[in-house]
Amino acid sequence: VVASWGSQLSAWSGKPCHMDDAIPGLEKAADAMADTYLLARCKGILSTYSSLSVLATLWAASDSTWAHFCTPDDELQSRHMCPGQYVESCRARLGAQASG
Repeated sequence: VVASWGSQLSAWSGKPCHMDDAIPGLEKAADAMADTYLLARCKGILSTYSSLSVLATLWAASDSTWAHFCTPDDELQSRHMCPGQYVESCRARLGAQASG
């Protein structure tokens, strides 16, 4: 199954859309949520570490595979936790809350 969403991109080369004041805020929010939802529907997720990619891994089916890029220089690595470990700990906490 192939799904797509026509997200509005910035007209300025290299400028992220969430930093472009020419794109209305509600449109940016809808695009972000739609992109995150579609990413979560994938059988495998390979992403950079961002709040939306973490949300996508939390929304993803429990049997989906995912990996975030993690290097020794990452901020979370200095706290002794790779982003993937962070997501797994979030999933564990959410599971505990749902069952308790």
